[in-house]
Amino acid sequence: MSQEKIFRVKAATRDLIKRAGGVVRAGEVAGVAKSTMHRFGSPDHGDVIPLMAALMLEADTGCPLITQAMAELNGARLEVSGADIGGHFLSSFAAIGKEAAELMAALAAAQSDGTVTPNEFKKIDKEAAELQDALAALRAHSSQPKTVDLKQVK
Repeated sequence: MSQEKIFRVKAATRDLIKRAGGVVRAGEVAGVAKSTMHRFGSPDHGDVIPLMAALMLEADTGCPLITQAMAELNGARLEVSGADIGGHFLSSFAAIGKEAAELMAALAAAQSDGTVTPNEFKKIDKEAAELQDALAALRAHSSQPKTVDLKQVK
């Protein structure tokens, strides 16, 4: 499997972990340790979330994010209701602002003493990757435009 496909699944995993309430709660739902759950979403580790853990988290959150990613990677589309798409669209939009702020904070902290260390570069790259993932999630929703009644979004 290509790195791009692995990163797509890992991005969906990170989004699902956030929706589940973080690595501790997601680990409890999936029956794994928080460090294991962290590895499932980390681009620095080769571990990919097992199917049953993904299904348990999707059932818990009501968001088939990993299933959607796997379908897209295999040339298929998962049909979800308009309210689900609108809710995820708005969540994706909000995530962009959050990730952009975290990237700017990492940049500001790194340059505050006049030098940027390798660890600071690593942090900046991590935050940039998370912003890129948030942008990709938003773009995935806008690639299939449809009218969403925002009054019905939960």
